[in-house]
Amino acid sequence: SITISRRQDAADSHPPLVFMDTILTEVDEVELLGITIHKDLSWNHITKKMAGDAGKRLSLLRKVSPYLKPLQRATIYKSMVRSRMEYAPTVWMSACDTEL
Repeated sequence: SITISRRQDAADSHPPLVFMDTILTEVDEVELLGITIHKDLSWNHITKKMAGDAGKRLSLLRKVSPYLKPLQRATIYKSMVRSRMEYAPTVWMSACDTEL
């Protein structure tokens, strides 16, 4: 289980969660559909990961671009680079500028 809160004592302020007679352990982060959500709702880790992944793909595109036509470059860019940067924006787009 994960308690999502900006309060420092959030983990201590609720009773243990039980599912089918098993007490669920508390974790600091959980991954859902490729997005890692931290209990403090910071987005630094996801934006750095997305930017790094897109940067690697852009570097690869830059290396092969002399051999491609402009339409091919645009198609590869949109499918490999831009799609990474636009994945799940509704999750992290409301983050503060300092978190991005």
